[in-house]
Amino acid sequence: MKRILAVGTLAFAMTVAGRCAATDAASVWHASQASPAVAHAPSHYMAYTLDLDGLKRRLAASPARLDLPGPDGVMHPFDITPASALPAALAAKYPDIRSYQGSDGQGRRVRLDLSPKGLKAAVYGDPKGVWLVQRATTLGGDAGGPAADGDVYWSFARNDLPSSPANFREGGVHREGR
Repeated sequence: MKRILAVGTLAFAMTVAGRCAATDAASVWHASQASPAVAHAPSHYMAYTLDLDGLKRRLAASPARLDLPGPDGVMHPFDITPASALPAALAAKYPDIRSYQGSDGQGRRVRLDLSPKGLKAAVYGDPKGVWLVQRATTLGGDAGGPAADGDVYWSFARNDLPSSPANFREGGVHREGR
């Protein structure tokens, strides 16, 4: 009985270690110390570089399992499927813009967009609030050039963004003399 328990425990440990190694080796995210200077940076974020080509290969297989970096520094696995976000005419005009949706086993939902400008993801349903993953440079209002392997992405809680310096006004454009 002790031998069966020992063999079972060893097999379980090897399976877990193998899965962890496979996940780590296959990750498209890599922790980064580099971060661009951005005027409106969140008060707390985790910086990562993205293997963009690896991400595209992952998403090409549908459904896909994809880890997204959380603002807590932990990778969270999501089951991702394509989602139609653009009307057919616009989707045909902009085939490089893709939308995805997914969920994890913890009740979180994700909306993910991939375009020539890179990845943007919003995660909802987290007990700590909404968190986002996007290219760091876009937070400064700079859409920048095309995304590339090695671009720095930030994962951060939406609540960690600074308040807007200008007041938001609804109702359209203000015109002088009206």
